[in-house]
Amino acid sequence: MRIVGPLILFALVAGCSVEPLTSAGRPCSPAAPCGPYTHCDPATKTCLRDGVDSAVVDLPGVTDRSPWDSPAAVKKDLPWPPPPPTDISPSPTCDQIFGAVSGYQLCTQTATQCTFACSLPGTCGDICLKEGAKCIESHSGGTGCAWSKTDKCDYVFVFGGVCVCER
Repeated sequence: MRIVGPLILFALVAGCSVEPLTSAGRPCSPAAPCGPYTHCDPATKTCLRDGVDSAVVDLPGVTDRSPWDSPAAVKKDLPWPPPPPTDISPSPTCDQIFGAVSGYQLCTQTATQCTFACSLPGTCGDICLKEGAKCIESHSGGTGCAWSKTDKCDYVFVFGGVCVCER
């Protein structure tokens, strides 16, 4: 009798069955709930992964995928791959960088260089470095933004000259 009792109990427990939980992408209802980390979307009555909105997933043909899996699963109006981040802080202008230099007069400005006249005695190398930039070249032999001679960055101005510095 001792063996029969456990056998009957085993037969009763083995005969019980539990409905498996439905996985993402499959139909769901109160009788067929979604599995772990999924929820039943009431609009489509489909199991979706948690954190995935049905408006984001292209449901026909896409099952058990998050919007990060592939371009096909992402809203059609979003770029794929995402564009690189844009520089949110624009580069300072030449006036902002070198405007405090004595006798400053902007000659030209490009995306990478500032060319300006100044009345400060010294070298363009020192003037550019003081403002945190690197000297490219210097010019002398003229007035204002006009010059007649190109010099190296260590050329010493007595009454000023024209400096070309990196931005």
